Amino acid sequence: MIGERFNITLRGKIVLTVIFLFFTTAPVTMFVSLKIYSDSFREAIIEYQRSSGAGHAASGSETLSAEAYRPLRQAENQVWFLVVCFGLVITGSLWWTMKYLTGPLVRMTRTIGEMEDESDFKPLRLNTGDEIQSLAEAFDRMMLMLYARKAELEKNRALFQTMSDFATDWIFWRMPDGTMAYSSPACEAITGYTPAEIARDPEQVNKMIHEEDRGLWREHASRRHDANTEPETGPMHLEFRIITKQGDIRWLEHACRSIYGPDGQFLGVRGTNSDITQRKMAELALYEAMQRVEAASVAKGRFLANMSHEIRTPMNGIAGVAQLLAATELTREQREYADIILKSAASLTTLINDILDLSKVEAGKMKLTNTKLSLHDVVDGVCSLLKPVADAKGITLSYQFITELPVLVTGDPVRLRQVLLNLVNNAVKFTLKGSVLVRVARCEDGNDPEKVTVEFAVSDTGIGISREDQAALFRSFSQIDSSLTREFGGTGLGLSIAKNLVRLMGGAIGVESESGQGSIFKFRLQFLPWSGAESADAPMADADGIPEGKEDVRLSSRRVLIVEDNLINQTIMQRMLSRFFQCDADIAQNGREAVQMITEQPYDLVFMDVQMPVLDGFEATRIVREMEASSGRRRTPIVAMTANAMAGDRERCLDAGMDDYISKPVSKSALTLAMERVLGRSAAGGPPDIPV
Repeated sequence: MIGERFNITLRGKIVLTVIFLFFTTAPVTMFVSLKIYSDSFREAIIEYQRSSGAGHAASGSETLSAEAYRPLRQAENQVWFLVVCFGLVITGSLWWTMKYLTGPLVRMTRTIGEMEDESDFKPLRLNTGDEIQSLAEAFDRMMLMLYARKAELEKNRALFQTMSDFATDWIFWRMPDGTMAYSSPACEAITGYTPAEIARDPEQVNKMIHEEDRGLWREHASRRHDANTEPETGPMHLEFRIITKQGDIRWLEHACRSIYGPDGQFLGVRGTNSDITQRKMAELALYEAMQRVEAASVAKGRFLANMSHEIRTPMNGIAGVAQLLAATELTREQREYADIILKSAASLTTLINDILDLSKVEAGKMKLTNTKLSLHDVVDGVCSLLKPVADAKGITLSYQFITELPVLVTGDPVRLRQVLLNLVNNAVKFTLKGSVLVRVARCEDGNDPEKVTVEFAVSDTGIGISREDQAALFRSFSQIDSSLTREFGGTGLGLSIAKNLVRLMGGAIGVESESGQGSIFKFRLQFLPWSGAESADAPMADADGIPEGKEDVRLSSRRVLIVEDNLINQTIMQRMLSRFFQCDADIAQNGREAVQMITEQPYDLVFMDVQMPVLDGFEATRIVREMEASSGRRRTPIVAMTANAMAGDRERCLDAGMDDYISKPVSKSALTLAMERVLGRSAAGGPPDIPV
C-alpha cells in the first residue's frame, strides 16, 4: 500500500483514499454521463428532423415526438445507474476504511474477553506503519503487563491460600460492621466454629469471649474495631480466653492492625489469633514451680538459720573453753589437746560459714564493702596462715608480686582473703610434693583507665584435674572423685563460693590443669587506687580484722553486762572477759532483766544475745533506746552477740538500735575488734558510726 511505502499517517491515508476516489470515479462517471447524453441528444435530433420533414399529422406527430425522446429517457436511466454505482463504490470504500479502523479495536475487545476467560494471550502484531500499529503495540505491551500482573496475583493468591490452609493461627479480616470478610481454616481447629459460622453471625466472636475477659475485650475493641472512634494505627496484642463450641477454655493471643484506604476510610481490621493454651499452662506450671522453689528456699533459710543457731551455741562453749584452756599453764600434752580442740572448732566454724555464705550468695544478699585494702598484706596473711600446714607436708609455699602495684587500693579485704584462702588451701591440700606459688601481676585493661586490673594466680604441682572433670569444679556440693573426699576431705563448697564471690566483685575465675600435671587457678579483679586520708604506713588489719600492734582493750574500769540465757555461754563470756580483758561482768538471764538492770544503773558496754525467753534482744534494745531518748541519758553501747549469722541478721540487729554485731562462736579477736569500734565511738561522744 501507498501508506506502508511512504509511512503515511492514518489521517493521510483517509484523505488520499477520498481524493483518489473523487478524482477517478467522479470524472469517469461525468464523462460517461455526458457521452450518453450527447449520443442521446444527437439521436433525438435526427429522429425529430426525420419526423418533421415527412409532414405527419398531429396525432402521428405526437407519437414521433415520444419516440424522439426515448433516447433521452434511456440516457437518464443510464446516468442514474452510474450514480448508483458511484455511490456503491464510495460506500464500499468507506466501509473498507471503517473496517480498517475498527478491526484492531474488535481484536482488542476480543483479547480482553479472552483475558476474562483466562485464555492465553495472543498479541495483535499489526504491521500497518501508522497509529493503528502504534496503538496495537501499546495494547500488546499493556496486555502483557496485565497478564504478568495477573499471573503474579494468582501466584500470591495460591501462596496465601496455601499458607492460610496450613497455618495453625486463625487469620482473619474483620469488616467495619463487625462481619468477618475472611477466616482461615484454622478457625475451626481453634474455636470449633467453621469460618462460615463465624461469617454468618457477627456476634459469634463476642459470644466466645470468656466472661472474665469480656471487659478487657470490649476495651480493646473500642480502640481498634470501632469505625466511629479514633482507633490506634499501630499493631496491638491482647491475650484472652474463649469458650470453644465444645465447651473447652482456651487462651488466645490476639494480634491485629487497623486498615485504612487511600482517602483515610476505615476498611476494617486484619490480624491473627494464636492458640497459646499450652504456653499458658506451661507458664502456670512454671509459676507454681517457682512458688514451690521460693517456699523451699524460705524453708531452707529457716532450716539453715535454726541449724546455725543450734550448732553455734554449743560451738561457742567448745571454742570458748578451748581459748580459756589455752591461756592457762598447760603441759605440752595438754596444750596439744587444746590446740586440737581449737582447730576442730575452727574447722566446724568454717564449714558453717561456708554454708551460710553460699546461701547468701545464691539469695543475692551478699554485700561487699569498699575500704582500704593492701594486696600485699592480704596475700602475705593468707600464705602465713597456711605455711605451717605446707611445711608439715614438706611443700614450699610462697608468693610473688611480678609487677609494681599500688600500695593501697579500694576493695573488700575480707572477701578477697576468703577467695585466696580457699584457693591456696586447696592447692596445699591436693599437693603431695613440690610447691605452691601465688603470683600477683598487673594486667593491661583499657576499659577503665582509672582502675587497676590485677590477676591472681595460684599454681601447684599437685594431682591435677582432667579436662573432663574441670566442668564440675565450681558446682556446689560436688567433687571430681568421691575418693578424694575420703582422702583429702572437704564439702565441695569452697570453689563454688569462690566463683560467686569473684563474680560478685566483678571478675571471673578459671582453671588450667592436666591430670597429674598440677593446676593453675586464675582470677582477675579491678580496683580503684585508695584515696582515703590514711597513710600508706598505717597498720593494716590482721586475719581477724585486729590492727597489728594493737594491745588488748582493758575493761577493768568499765561496767559490762552480759545478757545471755544459756548457762554455758554465760560462764564462757564471763571467763573470757575476766582473763583476756580484766573485767568482771554482770549477768542478765533475759531481755527483761537487762532492761531493769540498765535502768537502775548505767553500763559502759552490753553484750546482748538475740534469742532469749521472756523478752528477746531486739525488743530489749528498743526499750532501752526509747528510755534513753525520753530521759536524756547517755547512749549505752550494745553489741549483738548471737548465733544467728544468716543474711540480714546483722542489718536487723543494727536496725533495732544495736551498735555492733559479733556471731558465735565468739573469739578473743572478734571481741577485741567490737570493743575497739564501739568504745572508741562512745568515748568520742558522737552518734555511733555503725558499719554496714
